[in-house]
Amino acid sequence: RGIKMKVIFFCGDKSRYGMAHLKPLLESRFTVSKVIIPAQERWRIFQRQLLGERYYSEKNAVRWNLKSLIKAIFPQKILNIIRSIVPNNNGLKGENAKNICRQSNVPMEVVFDVNDDKFCNDLKKEGCDLIISAAYPQIFKENLLNIPSKGAVNFHPSALPRCRGAHPHYWALATGEQYGGITAHFMTERLDAGNIIAQITFDISSYSYTEYYDRIIEETPKLVNKVEDYFFNNETKSIPQNSEDSTFFREDREIHHRIFWNLHDSKKIYNLVRAGNAFFFLRGHKIIISKAYISSSNRNITNNVIVESGTVVDFLQDSVVIQTLSGFINIQEVNINGKKLSWRRWSDEYKIRIGLKME
Repeated sequence: RGIKMKVIFFCGDKSRYGMAHLKPLLESRFTVSKVIIPAQERWRIFQRQLLGERYYSEKNAVRWNLKSLIKAIFPQKILNIIRSIVPNNNGLKGENAKNICRQSNVPMEVVFDVNDDKFCNDLKKEGCDLIISAAYPQIFKENLLNIPSKGAVNFHPSALPRCRGAHPHYWALATGEQYGGITAHFMTERLDAGNIIAQITFDISSYSYTEYYDRIIEETPKLVNKVEDYFFNNETKSIPQNSEDSTFFREDREIHHRIFWNLHDSKKIYNLVRAGNAFFFLRGHKIIISKAYISSSNRNITNNVIVESGTVVDFLQDSVVIQTLSGFINIQEVNINGKKLSWRRWSDEYKIRIGLKME
């Protein structure tokens, strides 16, 4: 009792995962003195980086959109008056960081570059015990990480040291991890590699992408509570990550979702389907598998019959059966051009026959 711990929260407000931390932190024993959210251009840069694209800074380019045109025409004082008169429609879209901070009387600041010298110097003057980050679209550098007296903490949606890097909940499913989870760890300049403060793990072997992500959001307040207890109980032990057991991934691209029949066995294909948007081609059509299961044998593949992977071998009461590199994938539902088709409708409309080879 009587302990105060000043926290600055860096919130990736366009991420459902990032936003899942905001209320639990505001309702905790931490004193959240400020919430930092990224500028729109920072999100654009982040997306380009994930996709491996080149980008340019808004500081060095004029963006002639409606907002910039209005700013060029009207003085700031006039714009402030207009904002005070015109109602804010953001609330119609549901809760957002701005509204939550306003209701909690916590200042919010929009920042383009959190590693900027001026921003870091201003933060030093304010002082804080902790920096906490969740889904923030920028890597923090040493100058920023050294500001808080008790360290900088990041919340990461995987069971570290597994699945460091981008989109970990996708990769956990796509690579067939048995367990997933969420982790709070101290931040270092090496991405997702700092000592673990607290962690929640659970079996994900039967989860789809949506189910796994929902579970991550559900568990997040519990992890915030564990981190709260760690600091308010003056605990000092944290667990170093085992680098030998670590995996690291970059953002998934379209090629990571493609099924390669000559390379993938039934388990790999099933994991890609669970992770979302697993696809192959047939007669020039992109076929996304939205529902499937695995079988280890098939009534038509007996007596040493050898069939090329990707070939339709059977129709069952609930699926189209396709040979894979090892085992069979039973396709129950597909998505073509945004339209879901049952296996039966797909086979009728696209003339699927036994012996047909998928691309």
